[in-house]
Amino acid sequence: MSSLKFKSSLECFSNFLFRQNRVKLLSSLKHPRIMRINKIFAADDSLVCVVDGHRQSRTLSSIIGPDKTLPLTRARIVLFQISEALGFIHSKKLRHSAVCSQGIVLTFAGDASADPSTWTEQTVKARLLDCGVLNVMGLPQDGNSRGVVGTPIETLAYLAPEILCGGEETFKSDVWSLGCVLYEMLAGSTPFLAHLLSAC
Repeated sequence: MSSLKFKSSLECFSNFLFRQNRVKLLSSLKHPRIMRINKIFAADDSLVCVVDGHRQSRTLSSIIGPDKTLPLTRARIVLFQISEALGFIHSKKLRHSAVCSQGIVLTFAGDASADPSTWTEQTVKARLLDCGVLNVMGLPQDGNSRGVVGTPIETLAYLAPEILCGGEETFKSDVWSLGCVLYEMLAGSTPFLAHLLSAC
């Protein structure tokens, strides 16, 4: 068992200490569909998120793309497993707030690999990763509980309309984001383009 490291620009994290508290909160959630976070720290103008990983792990975003879509049968495996994770998080009165293909990690077992034709429900494990963007319902978010200020541009395409319009985020917002991931798996791109949304 090795560790995976995910880097994000510090510009996307306006309050590092507050995010660390969220990491601790997520780490306390024990579920087979949630990738446990071991540590988060600043290094070289980035935040590095160290999680439990495996050499046979890949992010969903590294597998899909304009020329790399998934058959419905394979996309359904990922959808069902991530739905389990979201259901568990929501049962704890929490919301994920950052569901996207970059935040879904696939671990392969047996003969499975990044090639979707090798996937089965037994050989592919999809888990949600969260680098401290977990929100407690009703908890202020860095002094900006609404809107998209500070949101990484790559995740804008997954945000629900109410958030883009400055409204309040709810559990349904996570469901919308998961729907965008499903669309991306089947079509090779998100239903809405992030660079266009950022210009709105």
